[in-house]
This record gives sequence, structure tokens and C-alpha cells, in this order.
Amino acid sequence: MLNIAIVEDDQKFRDILKQYTERYAAESGEQINAAFFDDGMTFLEQFRCEYDIIFMDILMPYMNGMEAAHRLRSIDGDVLLVFITSMAQYAIKGYDVNASAFLVKPTDYKQLALVLNRLRKLIVRRGVTSVTVHQREGTRVLNLRDIAYVEVFNHSLVFHTADASYEANGSLTEYESDNRFASFVKVSKSHLVNCAYITEIGDDFVTVAGDKLPLTRRRKKECLEKIARVIGGGLT
Repeated sequence: MLNIAIVEDDQKFRDILKQYTERYAAESGEQINAAFFDDGMTFLEQFRCEYDIIFMDILMPYMNGMEAAHRLRSIDGDVLLVFITSMAQYAIKGYDVNASAFLVKPTDYKQLALVLNRLRKLIVRRGVTSVTVHQREGTRVLNLRDIAYVEVFNHSLVFHTADASYEANGSLTEYESDNRFASFVKVSKSHLVNCAYITEIGDDFVTVAGDKLPLTRRRKKECLEKIARVIGGGLT
């Protein structure tokens, strides 16, 4: 299933895009769940980190699409973004927010279908590479490859990346059993570690992204075996 958000203030054009996505679903066999918003501000207020593709009109009231895209990228850096515009000069600005494609008005069905075909292939190649974490300030999407380790701290979880740390709600157990974390290993009751970031294993510690973390004796064998499988290509 593709989860799509369409942010477009023109009701007539929203209806056209709705017809196009329904036609594409029927012809491709891909189930599409589409949500529609008539301005960028409303979209951001109701944003859920569950969309695969976001179609964003650039010229809208209250908040233009480019500003909305910049704010979106502070929440979700990976979701595929397609700008809708009748002004080609905006295309160059799309690079600032990592836009994946442009739809030029007036858009025809063939143009939309070509974009969706390309982005579907990209989504398949990406696989499941991100996780949504829930913070007091709102939700944030983190790329799995950027997470060095997850730590239990003061009844919260802290996701450590190379650049920053993000405190969030949840339990370590739910991530330990999540298939997306197949290349992570639990080295203690409080630490779930990305094997790719382990640089040293001692008798009672592991060094992860420069941080020295405790390694319990009973978990050392599992840790070594998991690292061997990851390096050997058994896990991704």
C-alpha cells in the first residue's frame, strides 16, 4: 500500500488528482490510501509520519509549499516529496528540501503515472529504513542507519546518532523485537546497539560511536555472533 498526502488549495485540481490516483491504483494493482489537505499549515498541524509520498503545491494561502516543505524536513527528512507547480523557476529551489520530482500544471494522467512508477521503485529499493519516535515536542522520523544505539535513561529512551541525541517515549523491548532492528544487538538491559557502529568489544564493554557501553557476560556470545552475521551479509 502507498500512503500519499496531497496538499493542494485548488479544489478542482484536488479532484483531478484524486481521479488520477484512483485510476493509477486500478491499473497498477497498487492499493493507495490518499489524504487531502487544502493548505500547508493544516497539513503540518495534522502531519503523521506515515506517508510514503507527499505531493505539495507551491503557491498556497497561509503558508506556501516551499515553506511548508522546509518545516516538513525538520520533522521527516526522508519522505518522498513531489512539488506541484505551474512555475518552472521554482524547480531549482526544490533541491534545498530534497524534492524527488515535480508535477507541472496542468498535470495529465501520464505525467502522474510516470512519477508514481519511479517513486514506487525507489520505495522498494529503500526498504524499511526509518523509524518514528514520539517526543514531547511531537513525532520525529529517524533513519535506521543513522542510529548508533538506543539507551534507557530516566524511564525514557534516548536515540543516539552521530550528530545528536533524541529523547523519546517507549520501551527498549518493543524495538528489540522490531524486525527493522535486525542488525541491532542488545548488549545490556539498557542498551540496544547498531552492530555497524561497534568498534571494540572488551570483556565487559563495547565501544559504539566512541561511547563505552556495558556488555553483560551472558550477552557477549550473542553480540559476537550477531556482528559476524551482519558483516557476513546475513543481515542488512
